[in-house]
Amino acid sequence: MMMASGVNMDSPLFLTDDDDENSVAEDHTSAWKVLVVDDEEDVLAVTKLVFSSFTFEGRPVQMLTARSGAEARTVLQEHANIAVAFVDVVMESDNSGLELVQYIRDILGNDEIQLILRTGQPGYAPEMKVILEYGINDYRTKTELDNVKLLSCLVAGLRNYQNMVAARQAASREEVASQLTKAKSLFFAQMSHDLRTPLNSILGFCQLLELSKLDEEQSEQVRLIRDSGNHLLALVNDILDLSKGEAGKIQLESIKFSLPELVRDTTTFLKPQLQPGVTFKLEIDDAIPPWLLGDPVRVRQVLYNLLSNAFKFTQQGEVSLVVNGVQGPTEDTCCISFTVDDTGAGIPEKSLENLFDVYEQADASVNRSYGGTGLGLHICKQLAELMDGSISVSSVEGRGSTFRVELCLPLATVDRGPVLEKISPQPKSHFARILVVDDDRVNRMLLQKMLERRGLQVTSVESGAQALAEAKLKRYDMVLMDCQMPGLNGLETTRRLRLLDGYSKVPVVALTGNGEEEMADCFKAGMNDFMTKPLDMDVLNAMVAKWLGFRTMLN
Repeated sequence: MMMASGVNMDSPLFLTDDDDENSVAEDHTSAWKVLVVDDEEDVLAVTKLVFSSFTFEGRPVQMLTARSGAEARTVLQEHANIAVAFVDVVMESDNSGLELVQYIRDILGNDEIQLILRTGQPGYAPEMKVILEYGINDYRTKTELDNVKLLSCLVAGLRNYQNMVAARQAASREEVASQLTKAKSLFFAQMSHDLRTPLNSILGFCQLLELSKLDEEQSEQVRLIRDSGNHLLALVNDILDLSKGEAGKIQLESIKFSLPELVRDTTTFLKPQLQPGVTFKLEIDDAIPPWLLGDPVRVRQVLYNLLSNAFKFTQQGEVSLVVNGVQGPTEDTCCISFTVDDTGAGIPEKSLENLFDVYEQADASVNRSYGGTGLGLHICKQLAELMDGSISVSSVEGRGSTFRVELCLPLATVDRGPVLEKISPQPKSHFARILVVDDDRVNRMLLQKMLERRGLQVTSVESGAQALAEAKLKRYDMVLMDCQMPGLNGLETTRRLRLLDGYSKVPVVALTGNGEEEMADCFKAGMNDFMTKPLDMDVLNAMVAKWLGFRTMLN
């Protein structure tokens, strides 16, 4: 069949109406979809001929056709991802082209398809105001569109469409990434809670058993249970931290804290791990400012790992920690260095280069002799670099090792960082009342027994709602609040507790199985301090003494 235009409609380049060109075109999945809406057969044929051998970025053009606005609506419903539409203005009615455009933009809500209006009747050309309001991308008269200009319009349309699709996909990826990040956060929080909570009971009741009347064999068995529990806890902490680091889930806080106090608290907690006969020496530079701004949890974690290793691997001699501070690159910063020296086994020179790599240990026998995963130093390096600091090591095998961490932290001022309200401890009688809030029955039992050993009156409840009800009945001197509870969690319970008469200044201490990552949220909710599960009885006693003034409890 020959058209007056001379275009051969029987050519394999084209499909006849009998072949239903628009339906079979779905096979061309890699082609750009271009819709041409025009009631003139010659225009459709010529446009198809121009587009037939054209490719853009290696992809051919799949041309869809419609001879009226109504037919075009059907094509649009049947075909997704149409990139460009060439639309005649006047077809079955004077405004059918504009009505189709309005349908695409307003009814279908499609802002990506590039709309190019064409008219063979310049007198019916829409005003510029209409073009802008209808979201039309281009307007041309048919007489001015020769082959080159037609392809030029097509290329411009395909580029714009490609850019819009890329922007949408980028936004979609960002949304997916955001949802994935939230899911990871929930997973790590739940995993941390679920692993640490049973360890809290294992280690806590071991401490209580050690204080009971046991014979020598029983005491040794309890000690072995406790040591195994502590080993498991260290593995859990390392694995969770490694997972969070690899997932990019370690978030730094910016909190006002006292570095000297942090160092002393950390060393006091770790000193029982010193091997018999090994001495510990601590030096803190008086030039260190009293308050700094940073993430005390992560600073403590780095210091803890380095000292823990030094205590573990030093069988005789001395371990020392020297903390120095000098003014940073600006007047409102301070550069801190932690230097941990030990007279332990030392590290072979060949192992130093890869010492901070994940799973790396100086010798396979280290794991057999001392335990551990080889993750601690890798995590220290991760955290130091995350805080824009550095970590280094020097060692002589058989003579000991020196680890040095350097961090530059801002000085804390009155208006920077969350400020934790400090409540002055008030001396209480030994019959002070403490409210324990925890949804885990075993944890409540453990805390109650630990506190009652010190002559404290303890009431325990299993939910935030019960805690608020109990607080309305009587005034408690201190509240130990689990953070992660079903229903009303510990943070929201604390916010509501602060609104009750007599509870604006009562010390509330967070109990968290998620690690110290929740510290900032706890403070924002109105809590005064926090303890991480598994709880140590000495730490618990010190916490109560800190807030209630029980100096005798430390004896």
